[in-house]
Amino acid sequence: MSDAIEYDIDVAGVRGTLRVVQGQLADISVADIRAPANAVENSLGASKTLSAFTRYADEVLVGDSEATMTRIRNAVGGVDAAMAEYVSADNTMTDQARRAVVGLPMRGAVQHAKPGRLVAQ
Repeated sequence: MSDAIEYDIDVAGVRGTLRVVQGQLADISVADIRAPANAVENSLGASKTLSAFTRYADEVLVGDSEATMTRIRNAVGGVDAAMAEYVSADNTMTDQARRAVVGLPMRGAVQHAKPGRLVAQ
């Protein structure tokens, strides 16, 4: 039994998913979060509730959303970097295996015995 870890990563699939997520992230902005809050503020008129909600919207809704978006972007960047390292390591192993095969001495063609005859090798 081997302790080796085997990976079977669909590189094209992962990179495709990353492109989709990056596109979606590019489409999201703080304005998308702030716009509904603005609508609520407009409906509240001038009141103490307006002041409290504005503070909540700016500090919690927008602030948490910005922090979450940053974490998501960092995660996507981390997966992208990991994929680059995986592909690089895979290419390195493939190149090393090719060099090892090329370095092997050539062996003569194998002769197969014909029925009723023995062939010395």
